[in-house]
Amino acid sequence: MKRYALISDVHSNFVALEAVLRQIDGEGVDTIICAGDIVGYNSQPNEVVDELRRRAIQCIMGNHDEAVIQPMQERTMNSLAAFAVRWTKRHLTGENTRFLSSLKQTLTFDGFAVFHGSPFDPYEYIYEDQVDERLALASNCRYTVLGHTHVPFVRRFSGATVINPGSVGQPRDGDARASYAIVEGDRIDIRRVPYDIESIVRLNVSEGLPTALSERLRWGV
Repeated sequence: MKRYALISDVHSNFVALEAVLRQIDGEGVDTIICAGDIVGYNSQPNEVVDELRRRAIQCIMGNHDEAVIQPMQERTMNSLAAFAVRWTKRHLTGENTRFLSSLKQTLTFDGFAVFHGSPFDPYEYIYEDQVDERLALASNCRYTVLGHTHVPFVRRFSGATVINPGSVGQPRDGDARASYAIVEGDRIDIRRVPYDIESIVRLNVSEGLPTALSERLRWGV
């Protein structure tokens, strides 16, 4: 039986991504899927994109990824997010910008349907208590994978499961450890991985990113 790792919302935090991929490498995983927001908020966009490309990880586009290539999307963001998007635009290589531009907003394969927001809106925030059977069945796939909220959950329905693996690079559920999910048939596990938060904080500060973006990493909010 194939084994899948689900990641999302890496947000230019290569320190966290390295820790997560190191653990995934020991899990005997066949395929890694990323549900968007590869960049934004943190100071390592090229390191993150380079690694996802090197590993040929299946990725979709998130709203921060789109904002780097589409100025109109930046206007929907709060000031901190928009600042980080502008910083990312200045630092991202042309090759990695083209990679983000090549991503689609949805991905369907091997029984998975992957959306950053929801099957109904690419950037809709869907929390666990909002998930119902209609959403679970909308994609006609066994697994519906969502990101965007940075909060992990698994909701099961008859014949369909909705999974949010949480955030690798900026968790928001009160747990500062990086989050991902492992899927093997009916078994779905959310994993948490400690990483060197102070290392990415120092990098962010040295690059002039707003302090608030780093402070929230320490608290997982």
